[in-house]
Amino acid sequence: MRPNPQGAGRLNVQTERLQEQCLVRLTGEIDLGTVPIVYEAVHACLDSRPSLVIISLVKVSFCDCAGLRALLQARQEIVRAGAECRMHGPLQPPVASLLAHTSTTASLGVHGYDLGNGPPRRPPAT
Repeated sequence: MRPNPQGAGRLNVQTERLQEQCLVRLTGEIDLGTVPIVYEAVHACLDSRPSLVIISLVKVSFCDCAGLRALLQARQEIVRAGAECRMHGPLQPPVASLLAHTSTTASLGVHGYDLGNGPPRRPPAT
């Protein structure tokens, strides 16, 4: 994988193949300069024809509108390729705020957190 020189160091990507699944761990900032790195990681995963692509956003510290657009397009490409796409949190506050203000949490299919309330809580024992 060749990182974009402008985005090198601001976004790190780790991909892991787990049977029929592909896990993409994003760490850092997703912005105009790092968007090509996101696309490259997703396309590399799709080359192996997984049934499920999981994109971890847990360590994404910043995402601007270009990054949001990249995540939305990545999800569309994954679904078009016939795979399920799951994006996982909990999200860092700047990313959660962007998704809240743009009403895109459901569109992205983010799992693993309750917007504004942090990680999901277990129901009290009865």
